[in-house]
This record gives sequence, structure tokens and C-alpha cells, in this order.
Amino acid sequence: MRRTAQLSALLGALFMAVVALGLAPHAAAATPQQVTVYDPDDVLSDQEEATLRDETAKLDFPVDVPHVDYIVSATATAPYDDWVKDFGLNQHRELINAEGNKWADGHVLFTVDVNLRKMGTYVGEDLKEPLGYTSDATKYVDSMQSDFKKGDWVGGLLTGAQTVADHGSSSGLSATQGALLGGGIAVLGVGAAGVAVAATRKKQRSKALTDYDTVATDYARLAGELDSIDVRAHSLRSPIADAALRRQWEEIKSGFLNYHDAMMHLPEKADEKAIFARRKEFASAAGSVESLRHAEANIETMFKMENGDTDTRLRELLNLREDILKARVEAKDSAIAERIGELDARSQALMKSLDSPALMDEYSQIVSEFGTLTQALAKKQLTKANLDKHETPSLGSADWHPGYGYNNYVPFMLMSTWHSEAVQAASSSSTASYSGGFSGAGASGSF
Repeated sequence: MRRTAQLSALLGALFMAVVALGLAPHAAAATPQQVTVYDPDDVLSDQEEATLRDETAKLDFPVDVPHVDYIVSATATAPYDDWVKDFGLNQHRELINAEGNKWADGHVLFTVDVNLRKMGTYVGEDLKEPLGYTSDATKYVDSMQSDFKKGDWVGGLLTGAQTVADHGSSSGLSATQGALLGGGIAVLGVGAAGVAVAATRKKQRSKALTDYDTVATDYARLAGELDSIDVRAHSLRSPIADAALRRQWEEIKSGFLNYHDAMMHLPEKADEKAIFARRKEFASAAGSVESLRHAEANIETMFKMENGDTDTRLRELLNLREDILKARVEAKDSAIAERIGELDARSQALMKSLDSPALMDEYSQIVSEFGTLTQALAKKQLTKANLDKHETPSLGSADWHPGYGYNNYVPFMLMSTWHSEAVQAASSSSTASYSGGFSGAGASGSF
């Protein structure tokens, strides 16, 4: 059966609620205007369909999403992408564009077949880039897998929609929270759904208050210390304090200062509802505070290394050597393994001369040469690591270490993790493929 929910009244109510608070959000919420459930085989109950529509209406997408469509079936056939395409072409033409070769603009689809045990998500061309489907489509599919394996069809679909809604946002629900929102709905019904929604809202409010406290407590302090941190950053002189690292510092500093006017004049006792309305702004500002905190600590680490602090030098050498040893053990190319072994010997030699004035030059050289070798290993045996897609921890990250990014050095441990995750993901989902000249964006997989 087909269910359609018009949400203009809800959008108006949300707008008036924000206005009544006296504080406009930093970024407007983009809730879906229409939610449709296609259930040709009556897999879901009326209550489950209503829950699916109601909870989807509460999602905040990063851009306007006119239509969110769910297709729940029990009689799909393989290949699954073609079945979904034909469902649109033959039964619900509103899902397909006028030319019949792509999904209709303005539509985002989430699908599952309970017997074929297939799932998918598809999107119109106008939303493909803004919602991240060019890079993250398989991730969106994989996010639904856990709930579907448990037979929680509503929970899985909502988790998929929430994961897409979170694209590019540091303040939305995580996939895990989305799973909490949806988990158990199929079994426990609307009562359990209310409990899950309440728990989700509570976590959202708690995070908003935490972000506000972070900004209220630390922004002014860091703003007062920014000049001294900047002086110390510009005092770094070792080779790994290169132009790329200095650019990172300037970006962190600029990002922090972007919030200066708003964050330096916060009310002493802000209303919780007003904080929640500005949660995205506070989340972003808190992120800039955290980046500056980490950058301050990382710059201090570099300063200590450059100025002969033996404890700091030993700690960072041990961290580098741990990565070198892992690469040496896992390298399948004997020539590369031998060269990595030479770097290991040099790193051990440095540990015996921690007070050497030439330590930073040698450390930088080891990092540079090791980076070249790990890049070669990635091309030979970590072929799924996709280094262009991932980012090495930068100066504003808690897990940054001196040398990360220097001459394109990417820690071998990270490369290995990215490769393993990609291999695992590829086994469960893939980009959508169709016959007959259809080329709609999306991905599908099994559970």
C-alpha cells in the first residue's frame, strides 16, 4: 500500500517555534516535504508505516529533500537494482525522470526486500552530490545492514535515512543513534518508538549543552591565548614544520576566529531551548575550539622536540617505530621490507642519542623516506586504501604526531585500516548497476 504525508504544517510549526525562542538557528533545517511508503506486499503494519513517515519527517537533511521514498517488498527478483528500477518505470513513474534513464530529481529512496534479503538506496541527479552519494552511497547501504539482519525493517530504513541526513554534519545523529531511534520498532510498535525518539532527543539536547559549555568555558580563554600560540607556531623551525603544516595552523586559527563575535558575547545563563535551536552553530564552534586545543598541544609537542626535551623525543620516536615495525612485518615485497628494516635501525640509533642537536633533521628524513616506502606498499598490497578519499590526522587532531603529512607521509597503520574496511564493505555492498541504459545513482547490497 502507498502512504503519503504532506508536512507543510509541521514545517510552519517548527519555524514558529524557533522564532518564539528569539534565537535563529545558524543553519536552517531541511526536513523532507513528502514521505512516501511503498509496501506492495504488505510487509509493514499500518502503525509501522506511520512510524516510518513520522520519524522521517523529523530528520534534518543538509539540503532540501522534497521526497523521501521507502520501498518495502517481499517478492523482488534478482538483479535487485533492475527490480527497483522496473518498480519505478512500470508502477510508480513519479520515481523516474522524464527521460526514463535516471531517478527523478528531488527523490531519495531507501529499499529492502525481506525475502531476497537485498537492500538499497538511490537518489535523483540533483541530490547526488549534495547528499554525498558520489562517495558514500555504499556507506549509506551498509548502515542499514545491522537492523535488517535482525528483521527490524523500520529501524534499518530509518537508520539509512538518518545516515544520509548526517552527511557533512558534525552535529547530527550518528548512525548508531539512528539505529537506536529505529531499533526495536518493528517488534515493540509505536510505544517503543516513542521511547526511542525521546532517548534520541535527550542525547541531542545533552550534546547541545555540552557543546555550549565547551564554547562558553574555553572560547574566551583560547581567544586570549591565541597570539602566544601563534608566536610559538611560527617559532617552529624543523623540516617537518613545512608549508603544509603552517597552512593547517592558519586554517585552524581562521576557523576559530570566524566565531569570535558570536561566541564572545554569549548570555551568562542561556535557555536550554535556545541552545538546542542553535545546536548546529554550537557544534561547529565547539569543533573549532577542539581543533585549536589539539593544535596548541601538538605545537607544544613540536616545540619540545625541537628544543631537546628527551622525554618527548623518545615518546614520538617510539610511536614512529611502532608504525615502522608493523609495515616491516606486513610488507610482502622483500626489497621494501629490507629498506624499512634500515629505517628501523636508524630510529633505534636516534633513541640512543636523544640529546643530539641533529635529531630533528634525522627524524624528518626517516619520516620522509618511510612515507615514500608506505606509498609504494599501498600501491602494491593495500590497493583498496583509497588514499585520495581519506585524510591523515592533521595538526588540529587529537591523534596527530610530528611528521604526519610531511612529504605525504601517511601512517602505515591507517593505510592498513582503510584497506581492511574497504575490503569488508565491498563484500556487502556496491554501486548500483542496471540494464537497459538506466544509470541512476545509488548503491545496493545484501544482509
